[in-house]
Parts: sequence; C-alpha cells; structure tokens
Amino acid sequence: MKKDIDNIEDVLFDSSKKLVVLASEVIESDPILFEKMINVALADKPQISSRATRSICELLLRNNTVAIPYFSIILKKLPEVKDESLVFNLLRIFVLSPLPEDEDDLGWLAKICFDWLDTNVERIAIKAYALDILERVADIYPEITPELSAIIKAQMPHLSPGFQSRGAKVLKNLSKKAKQLDKR
Repeated sequence: MKKDIDNIEDVLFDSSKKLVVLASEVIESDPILFEKMINVALADKPQISSRATRSICELLLRNNTVAIPYFSIILKKLPEVKDESLVFNLLRIFVLSPLPEDEDDLGWLAKICFDWLDTNVERIAIKAYALDILERVADIYPEITPELSAIIKAQMPHLSPGFQSRGAKVLKNLSKKAKQLDKR
C-alpha cells in the first residue's frame, strides 16, 4: 500500500484480515491518513465504515492511545449510527483504549453504553462491549454499580448464554469491588 493515498476508501476494497492489518500499518505512521480513516469510519457507510473501524482497532492493539484525540468526535457520532456492525466496531475502540479522561466524554460514553444495554439489538456483542466499558467506568464511579447490576440481572434471563456468562462475571467483579470499597 502506498503512502500517497488520496482516497482512503479505495484502500478498503475488501474485509480481509490481511488488508485490515496492512491499512492499520499505513495509518499508524501517517496522522493525516489516520484522521481520514476516522472520518471514513464515522461516515456510516455500510461495509466501508466497518472496514475503516476494524483497521483502527487493529492499530489500537499496538498503540492503544492513538484514538484518544478523536474520542469526542466518535462519541458525538455514535448515537446516530444505525448499522449495528459499525456500532460494534466503534464501541470496540473504547474497549481497546483507555477510558476518556474528559469527564464529559466519559459521562457521554457511559450514557451511550447504558442505552445500548437497554436496547434490543441483534448483535449481542454490542451489549458485551457496553458491559466491558461500564465495568471499567464503575472503577472510577462506583455509584453506577447498582444501576449496572440491576440492568445486567434484568437482561441475563433473556439473552444468549454468552451474555449470561459475561454478565455473571461482571456482577461478580462488581460485587468484589463493592466489598473492597466497604472495607475502606
């Protein structure tokens, strides 16, 4: 792949893992191309946006802070996204990255995740990623623990065994953390 790419969408011609890795390597060394990839990811174009987001996530496996400057932009766009595959991939950015340091961004991320937990979705992985993110948010703001626990308990009987397993694990972790806080 050449570094003098004018249209990043042309690079995302298929969904292969090889292309995702290659695209992530190109955007890693070029901040302008990385920003173009973010813009394509947020364009909410079926397939192309998901491919762009997968390339960003691949890069996050090597450098988990690279997307931090774009958190606010991603969070503003995320509630508008209708394509569940893209929602899944955009949430994955926050699973792979440190949580936002900006309180407004963190609050907005938590709200988005609570909304997705409380929404019927075909891709249960959206709820799993929302759980992962909210579990980390609860480390910073333990006061969300009761609401998070209640939502998990309400949803578990109605969802897949995978979600039930993940939900049970999160509930156990939240309970442990609450006991540790009580001891302080």
